[in-house]
Amino acid sequence: MLNIDDEFLMKIVDLGQLQYPCDKCINILNLSAGDAKVFEVQFTNLKSETRQAWEKGKDKADFDIDTKLLLLAKAGDMKAIELIEDRIYSRNRAAKAKKNAIE
Repeated sequence: MLNIDDEFLMKIVDLGQLQYPCDKCINILNLSAGDAKVFEVQFTNLKSETRQAWEKGKDKADFDIDTKLLLLAKAGDMKAIELIEDRIYSRNRAAKAKKNAIE
């Protein structure tokens, strides 16, 4: 049976930072066939503790990247300025599309 403890969830956060898909997570975690099925259900349930840990990792990676780009941009790095502007634009566009899909 799949043991979802703090250690497991920390691994899921790490996998989320790399935005690995479900099948790659299963392989890396070396899950049995039965545990893989449980994991897949958990992973696809946006409200599950497993999926929330993955999303947390994804958000943490975005924050870390944006923070580093911001430091470079403040120092005058034109490529960093362009990249951070692109990331902000993409994020805002995705948020707007999500909001429009809900309405």
